[in-house]
Amino acid sequence: MLTEPLRGDLVNFDDKSDRYSGKTSYVPRAHVQLLEQAGIKVIPISYTDSEFDIRQQLDLVNGIYLPGDSAKTIIDPQYQ
Repeated sequence: MLTEPLRGDLVNFDDKSDRYSGKTSYVPRAHVQLLEQAGIKVIPISYTDSEFDIRQQLDLVNGIYLPGDSAKTIIDPQYQ
């Protein structure tokens, strides 16, 4: 499953830690549950990884699920 951009309402803007890079992603729980109920093992692939890293990870899986049901996925060129 490809991760998707973290929605604005889920980002903690008070967090000033160095770990927040502005390109935070997540996997929607409802999508994971749906796939697991169908007997699929879900492995997250971060859309923020380099193209090379994503291609390497895709070689190890049988398919990919693209959630993309938030407005952030439409406007984020890296996700597209």
